[in-house]
Amino acid sequence: AGLLLGRRSMNVFAILCVATISIMFYVEQQEAGVGSAVIKPFFDDLTLIFLTLAMNTILLNVSIRRAEEKTEEIRQTATMLSLVNEQLQTSQIKLEQAQAELEARVIQRTAELRESNKKLQVEIEERQRILDALRQSEENWRSLVEYLPESIATISQAQTITFINRAIGNHDPATLLGEAAITLYGQLQNQTLLEQSMKRVFETGEIVSYESTEITPQGQTWHLNRLGPIKREGEVASLILIATDITEQKLTEAAMYQAQKLESLGVLAGGVAHDFNNLLTAMLIQMSAALAKLPTDHPVVRHIQRTIKATERATELTRQMLNYSGRSPSDTKPLELNDLIMDNIHLFSAAMTKTIQLNSQLSSMIPLVLGDKGQIQQLIMNLILNSADAIGQNPGVITVITDTMELTSESSQYWRWTGTPLPAGRYVKLVVGDTGCGMDEKTLNKIFDPFFTTKFTGRGLGLASLLGIIRIHKGGLHVTSTLGEGTTFTIVLPALAETPRQAQENLDIEHLNLGNEMILVIDDEDMVRDAMSDMLTEYGLNVIQAADGPTGIQLFREHMSEIRVILLDLSMPGMDGEQVFYKLRALSPQVPILLISGYSEHEVLDRFVNKGLAGFIQKPYTIASLLKQMQPHLSSGIQHENEILAVDPFTH
Repeated sequence: AGLLLGRRSMNVFAILCVATISIMFYVEQQEAGVGSAVIKPFFDDLTLIFLTLAMNTILLNVSIRRAEEKTEEIRQTATMLSLVNEQLQTSQIKLEQAQAELEARVIQRTAELRESNKKLQVEIEERQRILDALRQSEENWRSLVEYLPESIATISQAQTITFINRAIGNHDPATLLGEAAITLYGQLQNQTLLEQSMKRVFETGEIVSYESTEITPQGQTWHLNRLGPIKREGEVASLILIATDITEQKLTEAAMYQAQKLESLGVLAGGVAHDFNNLLTAMLIQMSAALAKLPTDHPVVRHIQRTIKATERATELTRQMLNYSGRSPSDTKPLELNDLIMDNIHLFSAAMTKTIQLNSQLSSMIPLVLGDKGQIQQLIMNLILNSADAIGQNPGVITVITDTMELTSESSQYWRWTGTPLPAGRYVKLVVGDTGCGMDEKTLNKIFDPFFTTKFTGRGLGLASLLGIIRIHKGGLHVTSTLGEGTTFTIVLPALAETPRQAQENLDIEHLNLGNEMILVIDDEDMVRDAMSDMLTEYGLNVIQAADGPTGIQLFREHMSEIRVILLDLSMPGMDGEQVFYKLRALSPQVPILLISGYSEHEVLDRFVNKGLAGFIQKPYTIASLLKQMQPHLSSGIQHENEILAVDPFTH
């Protein structure tokens, strides 16, 4: 009934049951007084029923209330679950959206990572390529630095060596690292230069260059040093030193300077000798003329003869000057060097003090050389006298050695002084050594300078003229010297493969009759021209003179049919002898023209090869040598063909 009536009706029903029970209890109490036995059980049962109903109703109400509360809780829980479910669905949707976005981002990021990975791979490959190139560049640079001829070093701000590419002296590169930079040099002067240069570069940042020289056991060396800055962020952080070996360049410059000095002085000596030869020629001719006019017992003859000898000595001086200039006249013939030494050994010994011993070691199998006897004799004499001077008054030994040797293209030491490389082949070697005082490097470099001498007096042309003689004979020279031990000169001269036939010359000028033929003398020197005319007139010749080229050409035009020989000086102002020669040849290709010069025969004749030159006369000359050249071209010379063998000047 409570379930059907509802929870409020149940409460009302319970209250009615309680009220009914109370009424019944009250009635029962009232009736108890009556004592009705039949009604009492009925009320008891009914009371029990109503009490039971009331109790059940209360209990049921409580149960229902609890059930409702539970139901409400369940409803609320369901509502909450529904809300949570909705939230979960919303969250799931959001999660799905987030997942989709995440997947999209992952895809995008994966694509970006893939692209970045590609770029990174390319960058790695590029960096690897750069590293390989850098490593290769470093290896190339290291190889380049190690094999460069220059010495390269880096120097820190503390002036210590941080890198060096090669050994310096006896120091390995590893031992030099960390050492003071000045240890690169052994000479105090060079160390001072380096310190000053480092200070300047650190202060100004400029590149500094300087030269240094070092004395080593192998000799003297020169270096060109360039010191520059290594900058970081605009500041000088360290220095780099590059040293270039210029020893060969210095030696070449010295040789060129020596050659230029010899050439310039040679030109001067040649010019002086040429003018001096003109004077000597006039003196010799005039003295010969004076001597010819005097009887042999005349008291003046002795003085003239002495004057002639002095003039011949002066001629030797001009020969030395021309030897030095390399323009000396050369009467070259095949020579036996051993015979020349043995023929003059007494002269060599007489020129030395008794304390000096002269030894000779002459090879018996040396070939002939083509040379001028007087010049080779002078060469040997100069060498021996030089050795004697080096020994002085002390006891010593001079040794003269002859032998043969083969020169190659590598034998450059033999043309250091002459400046002209020698062809490979067989040479005759002449060695003159002494046990004298020797020379240091500085003195050795000057011994061939004109007028240089270590003696208190002396002309200083001895060794200088020796160098000229060697040049004329196409030879070479090597000198070695040790201070306190001695000096050795080694001369090499080209050896002859065979001995050519030597022509014999004989001419008796005392009985020579040249006839009254006309000679044209063209010379700008009055003394030479007058002296020559006087002497030729003494031998019956008719001489006409010209002081210059144009006058000579005019005289030849006027007397062309009468002139038999023309004596032409090569060196004249205005129109020189060569120009006059060609003018005369154009007028007459047949007239004999003898060229006269103070310069060497081979130098002059090279300019007149196949030009019709009849002969060459070297100044200073004697009347005999002049007549010997003229006589074959005169009419009277025909009858003397068996007395004289004229030598073609172009064969010398």
